[in-house]
Amino acid sequence: MEKVLEKVKSLKIKRGKFEIVLDRRSIFSVDPTYDGIVFNFQEGLHLTCVDSGMPNTMKELIKNSINSLPSANLVVDLLNYSRPIHGDVV
Repeated sequence: MEKVLEKVKSLKIKRGKFEIVLDRRSIFSVDPTYDGIVFNFQEGLHLTCVDSGMPNTMKELIKNSINSLPSANLVVDLLNYSRPIHGDVV
């Protein structure tokens, strides 16, 4: 019987020259805060982006996209207010 390999979905978080790429399964939740957004990962790690100018619509778009598109490779650009998230749905 042929074994089917599951393609690993990735999430890239960018802010300027800083980039982190990880397996989508390692993200636990994404939560908007009053002054930015927090990415919570498995094993108790978290990444906080503090940006008091970040629009609430951007925060909600990032959160909803990550939560509702589990089969997509996503890129989050925290400095791009007009198109903060993009990717390919598989």
